[in-house]
Amino acid sequence: MTTASSAPSSETGRVQSTPPEAAPGSSGEGKPTISPAERWLKIREKACLRVQKRAFVGGDPFRDWKEAEKAVDAMYVQILMGPHR
Repeated sequence: MTTASSAPSSETGRVQSTPPEAAPGSSGEGKPTISPAERWLKIREKACLRVQKRAFVGGDPFRDWKEAEKAVDAMYVQILMGPHR
């Protein structure tokens, strides 16, 4: 029978929980926020979807990433700005 490793909790690369004050959506002003890691994951997802839509043929990975960055950033700007008045 194998057991889980008893590595120290300070081991490099270990995921630590986010403190409540740094959690997404809990900024001091009540505005939603996004962590760099969450932003990266959303960009990666959008870039991968772009590649899938063209059936993994042709294209430019750098351009896919940059377009995905624009889309994710625009989404969060729209959320932060709220509806236009």
